[in-house]
Amino acid sequence: HSREGSSTPRRPCDGHDLVDHALQAKGFKTRLILTIHDELIFKTPTDEIDKVMPLIQEIMETALPLKVPLKVDGHYAKTWYDLK
Repeated sequence: HSREGSSTPRRPCDGHDLVDHALQAKGFKTRLILTIHDELIFKTPTDEIDKVMPLIQEIMETALPLKVPLKVDGHYAKTWYDLK
């Protein structure tokens, strides 16, 4: 039996798949490139930022029926380092 470390890449959950499919279906060039714990990292053309951020937030907040509302925050910067 092999053991997986906590940083082992995993297949995205349904919410991640929903985001990717919705972006592609609407013709956006934005792509999900990385997930780290509860963070999603997208490569997004500058002209799409204002259009895709609300869409991504809505999809993630409603991906699962929950009794407690899920709040999703979105931020953007030229690089991931700039967000830290």
